[in-house]
Amino acid sequence: RPFHQTQTTRPINPTEPFFHIIMFGLGRSGVKPQAGALPRDQQKALLEKVQKSMPSARFHDWKRLRNDAIDLMNTHVNLQPSLGTVSGKPGVHFVKLEGNVQMAYQGAGYWVPLAVLLPEDYPAAVAVLEVRPTGDLMIPPAHARVDESGTVYLPYLNQWDKKSTALGAVNELKECFATKPFIYKRAPVVARPAARPPPPANRTPPP
Repeated sequence: RPFHQTQTTRPINPTEPFFHIIMFGLGRSGVKPQAGALPRDQQKALLEKVQKSMPSARFHDWKRLRNDAIDLMNTHVNLQPSLGTVSGKPGVHFVKLEGNVQMAYQGAGYWVPLAVLLPEDYPAAVAVLEVRPTGDLMIPPAHARVDESGTVYLPYLNQWDKKSTALGAVNELKECFATKPFIYKRAPVVARPAARPPPPANRTPPP
C-alpha cells in the first residue's frame, strides 16, 4: 500500500521510521469503527470462519476473544485474522491478527508491521505482540521494548490480567513508538564507482 504523508513533505531519512500515514484516535471496547473497517456482522462471520477452520481448537472464552479481536480490527483496519499453531506445539492454537498498524512519532505517522496473537486461553493468557519487519526494514539492536526477533515486552503485558485487552497492549506499544521508535528503514547501499586503472607506464627511455 503506498504511503501517504500527512505533514510537510520531507525526505525519508534511513535513521527515521518509515511510511507516513493518516492518524486517527484510539479508544477502548466499543470504539467507533474507523474508515475502511468492515461492518461488525462481517467481522464476526470472518472470525467464526477462522475458528471453524481448526475444529480441534478449544478457546477458553471465544466470545470475549472475538469481541476484542473486532475492537482491534475496528481501530486498525489493516489487521487480518487467521488461525495458527504454536511452533513445536501443533495442538496449541491462537488467533493471529496481522497487518500494518498506524503509529505516530514527532508529529508524523508511520506504518508498523505487527502481528497480535491471541492464545486459546485468552484473556486468562496474555496476548503476544510481534513486530515483523519486511523488505528493507529493521529493528535496532538493544531496544528496551522490542528484541531483535520482533518480540514485544511491555509493562502492560507483564501486568496482564483478565480485564486486559489486546487493544490496550497495542495502545501502549504506540506510546512506546512515540518515545523511541523500534523499527527503521535500512540505509541504502550506495554502489561505489569502479576504480580507474592507472595510466600505462611510459616505457620510452628519457633522452
